[in-house]
Amino acid sequence: MSLRHPLVLPASVLLALAAAILLLPVPGSLSVRLHEAVAAAAALPGIGALTLVALGLLGALWLVVAIRLLRGRDRRRVLRFGVASAAVPLAYGASEGIKLLVAQGRPCWTSGIAADCPPPGDWSFPSNHATVAFALAAVIALAAERRVTIWLALVLAVVAAAARVLEGVHYPHDVAAGALLGVLVVSVVWWLLRPRERASSTVARQ
Repeated sequence: MSLRHPLVLPASVLLALAAAILLLPVPGSLSVRLHEAVAAAAALPGIGALTLVALGLLGALWLVVAIRLLRGRDRRRVLRFGVASAAVPLAYGASEGIKLLVAQGRPCWTSGIAADCPPPGDWSFPSNHATVAFALAAVIALAAERRVTIWLALVLAVVAAAARVLEGVHYPHDVAAGALLGVLVVSVVWWLLRPRERASSTVARQ
């Protein structure tokens, strides 16, 4: 089926709505069941530090990509990389704003399974850690030239997000929304720079 087929858009909308309904944090939902299924992992030693380790490795990978771009001396690519990187804290700010609007409680507030459960008022939806992890991964994926670098960034982002669920401080839909938000913000900023790049290159040629 072609992407321009008239059924593609409504089918995509229906699938997105079905996924959203399945992931809503109501008793018996898929998100709640997944949380309960992995709740025992919260007792594993070091599970809480796994997200920080994955984020640290993502930061190191970002630095490697930045150094390679600077050595290449392509000013336009360096500019896009820099602006896209600046979109990471923007994505974080957006996740904080959504948290205040939604004000969804954390699962560990009622289950008590997390060893280090955030205090009341530190809302759950979306996950800040997942937002930052996937925003960083998106920057790396858009700028890196090697597939292994892109896949490594994606794996680290998934580990960082999944660890928050395993720790018992987030529902699966929290990290899913955070991942989507991080990728979306970085991607929009990245592609918005394309017209400016083309205009500047045209002027330079003239």
